[in-house]
Amino acid sequence: MADKTDKLVPLTVRFTGPAIETIKSIAAEHGFSAAEIIRFTMDNKLKEYLGSIQFMDYEQGKDIEKDILQLVRLTQKVGQELNRIGVNYNQEMKIRNLQAQYDRHKMTIDERVQWKKNMAEAQSGQSTLSKEELDELMTRYETVSKKVGELICLIQG
Repeated sequence: MADKTDKLVPLTVRFTGPAIETIKSIAAEHGFSAAEIIRFTMDNKLKEYLGSIQFMDYEQGKDIEKDILQLVRLTQKVGQELNRIGVNYNQEMKIRNLQAQYDRHKMTIDERVQWKKNMAEAQSGQSTLSKEELDELMTRYETVSKKVGELICLIQG
């Protein structure tokens, strides 16, 4: 007599749209059919066949997405603060270098005029980068931060 567990019996099961899309996505990613994924799940062998796979419901996904967006915002704020620190550091270094240059030798009138001009520029807080260069740098940083957030969403999702 044949073992009844070997025979597959058809059964109609209804899933929500997002649930069936998740099942189909997992099946396609791992080279199985949707029916096999459902059978693996029911036999509690999904992890055995697919390795480490995690499921989350819609609310968990929304919570994770919210946390990731918060992380992206915080990362962007850190970038802005690092920019401010860099500007302040550059200003301080420029002033110190100019003072050291002044202390090292006697200057001609032209050198003194140039030194005063450089000192005034350094004390005004002007960065060694132009505003356009700084804006471009910050735009790149924000783009990368956003991309990292999107990739984390894909990894988690």
